[in-house]
Amino acid sequence: MTMHTALFTPIDAIGTAFSSPLGCLIAAIVLAALVLVIARRPAPGNDAIGDTSRDELRPYAAEHRGLAVAALMVLVVFLGEFIVRGHLVPGISLPWWRFAIPLIVATIGLAVVAALITTRGMPHVTEPMSPTPRRGWRSFSSPRALTGAGVAILLLIITTVGAGSVSSTDDDGRYAMLAIPVPNAPHVDPLRFSFYGWAYGIPVLFGLTAVALATGVVLHLNAARRFQRTQTIATETVARRRTAQASVALLTAAVLASLAEAWRQIGGVGSPSSLTVMGDAGDVTYETPWRFAELAAALRWCAPALEVVALAILVVLIVSGVRAQRGPRMTAAGRSSRSGSIG
Repeated sequence: MTMHTALFTPIDAIGTAFSSPLGCLIAAIVLAALVLVIARRPAPGNDAIGDTSRDELRPYAAEHRGLAVAALMVLVVFLGEFIVRGHLVPGISLPWWRFAIPLIVATIGLAVVAALITTRGMPHVTEPMSPTPRRGWRSFSSPRALTGAGVAILLLIITTVGAGSVSSTDDDGRYAMLAIPVPNAPHVDPLRFSFYGWAYGIPVLFGLTAVALATGVVLHLNAARRFQRTQTIATETVARRRTAQASVALLTAAVLASLAEAWRQIGGVGSPSSLTVMGDAGDVTYETPWRFAELAAALRWCAPALEVVALAILVVLIVSGVRAQRGPRMTAAGRSSRSGSIG
């Protein structure tokens, strides 16, 4: 028997160009460059960094560096897994970690950042201060960024539960297949495709829970620690905001990368539109519609966009971390205030 698919069109050629993480990486670098150029414009509230010393920001340097390294590891492992599976070891069966690996690596990175905050990021209080407003895990985070992360998490949960509910078992009893029956032909075996079923979705849900908890721990530790002194509250607020924003961005990038891979796998199903069975009495063609074929096609086209955004976020985090290691530049006011306090 043979399966018939739609003809290859120029639009399909564009989709092919973005059919792998390597193709999306090029677009992601361009997008990240635009974001970084825009981000270099002075923003209100960031001037405090210029009027402080390296010593006052040193407790935050390790965690900022750790977040950049975590973003680099997610990018390297995500792309490396694709290269190994798709090129160096051809023919390897679809592994469960393909979808969960960004979440796993991000969880490890955020756990390291939480440890850095606990061991090296607790500023030394140099003078008594008046009580400050109570701070929570959302204190230094952007509501817009938290909303974006929440939407990404919700989409991944809906995708995983929805795909898992329509999946079927393979020869090993794993829910890793999709069976599309041929209408009005019970004597013809259903079409079976490798699918984002529970075999892959359950590890993703565990990874999603872990990375969300790790992010929450980092945000809590980042907010709960005390300030050094009254004069450094503005400076430390900027530094803590950077930690919170980078942590949420890393979470969002990992979730979007996993979601993109899931949508790619789902989008590859349902393209066959008919099945031809060859027999002694002649060839018989059956239509093989799938009720979610249109949705799968839409997810196929949306997946590269998600992947470009995820990779762009990682690139921005890496470059921003490198820039931060250059250290703040003290203004004349900052130098004079420090020199006047000596002796």
